[in-house]
Amino acid sequence: MNQQILEKTLDLVYSSTRAMPAHFTSNGDRSQSFCIDFELLDADADYNMASSAYNFPNIDLVSEKISLSPEQLTAVIKCGENVMVGAFIISKLGGKIMIEEMKKNIIENSINTFDSRVKNLENIFSSDAVQFYLNHCVEYAFCVSE
Repeated sequence: MNQQILEKTLDLVYSSTRAMPAHFTSNGDRSQSFCIDFELLDADADYNMASSAYNFPNIDLVSEKISLSPEQLTAVIKCGENVMVGAFIISKLGGKIMIEEMKKNIIENSINTFDSRVKNLENIFSSDAVQFYLNHCVEYAFCVSE
């Protein structure tokens, strides 16, 4: 059952058609959107999570602490968005126990997606600063999902 929830969550996360961060992506009547068709993801949750993932209070600190290039920061934010919306979905589906496996899959997917264009992503995603950001994304999504 938990494996099915994980698979459904990842299918939904990867179904997103957004090309830019959700903070800058509109979809229908939504001014900020992950562009995911999941009936439990209402407009308020879409907006609030898109804002939080992009405007995380310490994102500039994360960038400065490990000297991220603009391309690396974009990869981190996109991964954080996917982790956040994935955590929301997996929580709504009752699979919170699978969160670490989901996060690992999304990180690996981000590394593979950006690898040819962005250098050193494995080290960046394993850094304490980026892990702190990704954990914030999970915790925020869990709060929004309740």
